[in-house]
Amino acid sequence: MIQSRADVLAIEFNCANTVRVGDVVKISADNAVAVLSSTGADMPVGTVVQHTEGATKCVVATRFRERRSNRIAATALAVGRFVWGLLSKVYGYTADAYATVTTTNAQNYTIVLDTSDKVKLSIGGGASQTFTLTAGTRTAAQVVADFAAGTGFVASETADHKVKFTADDLQNSIEVEAVTNDAYTVLGLTVQEYTQPTVSSPSQGVAGLVIKGTQPLVVSGGVPGPFTIGDGASDAFKVKLTGGESQTFDLDAGSAVTATTLAATINATATVFVASDVNGYLVLTVAISGVGLEIETVANNAYSVLGFDVGENAPPMAVETLEL
Repeated sequence: MIQSRADVLAIEFNCANTVRVGDVVKISADNAVAVLSSTGADMPVGTVVQHTEGATKCVVATRFRERRSNRIAATALAVGRFVWGLLSKVYGYTADAYATVTTTNAQNYTIVLDTSDKVKLSIGGGASQTFTLTAGTRTAAQVVADFAAGTGFVASETADHKVKFTADDLQNSIEVEAVTNDAYTVLGLTVQEYTQPTVSSPSQGVAGLVIKGTQPLVVSGGVPGPFTIGDGASDAFKVKLTGGESQTFDLDAGSAVTATTLAATINATATVFVASDVNGYLVLTVAISGVGLEIETVANNAYSVLGFDVGENAPPMAVETLEL
């Protein structure tokens, strides 16, 4: 990493040997950039400020101020833009990250003057906007046209001829508000606030994302020891790693069994993962990055005693982000 003037990051990336100084580039792969292919193309990350003729690395000056390492992706990600979600986890940016509202009813709509012709919206907690729909038998496209003067959102017709409202800012919600003579029953709208469906909290920026790859998976029990393990009653433990066979363990029975003791028993026959005692909790660490671990159903299991849930645990995906 190289620091440039005005605290703007200048970062070395892998790039094609045809890249030239002054080219505007986007992130195209892990720690790699490519020249934007068209005007207004998505995901610009900065301008090439240094590139030796024929070299496969270049220095890019970005508009971002920080490069943060070891972030964890909340969902499967592709290289590109991201938004922040709940607990500061990284979500891939898609149009679905915008708040949307879609009518449940499709065209045609029978709009009655001064009876069922009003829609009232608030965008991002802003001032209410009240719209009067044109009376008569109306198509979705005609209803969409009645919202042309709206601000902070876009109305559109869906493929199945419904009316969809989409906020034009990632941080904004759309609230359908109560209003006299509303058209909500006709359209199929509910009075409530709608937020981003794929991001759990307002986004804090959209920026460049560098995938660092899957990391070793750590699965921890939720109950600290010592444990009461019943012989033949709560002493079974069964796991399966991605692409592997099930592994079943007969845990030590007793009234005060420690996580250290259980870890030693598991490690005697376990493959591809290691058990350990971390502050009294039984913790399973997969030895190979990218391999998941499933806690499988088994009779007389110790899961409630140890605090494990049946189900698959996916390996975390670490990322680097370029942040404003």
